[in-house]
Amino acid sequence: MIVDDIYTFFRAVGATSSHAQFSVQHMGHSRRYYDYLRCSRAQPNVRAVLRLALTLLDMALDSDLTPDQNRRASGLGKRAFAYVIRRCRPNHPSKR
Repeated sequence: MIVDDIYTFFRAVGATSSHAQFSVQHMGHSRRYYDYLRCSRAQPNVRAVLRLALTLLDMALDSDLTPDQNRRASGLGKRAFAYVIRRCRPNHPSKR
């Protein structure tokens, strides 16, 4: 799940320290939202993934990250945006 990859990256660069912080500060949901997603295998809210994508693209432009971390942030941001676009398409298989 894209959100798991983003969480792992955020932990690695020190952008978050816990599931609760990630849920509230980065996804804009309750403290247990990320835990709920992991346990239920539910698809994340499109708005939450869009917030993550925007944060990642901001991070990709951040000079405090290493060049490798910048590339990783950019790649994850693009994947997150692609996820949002797929979910918003009217003929997406998940909407049938």
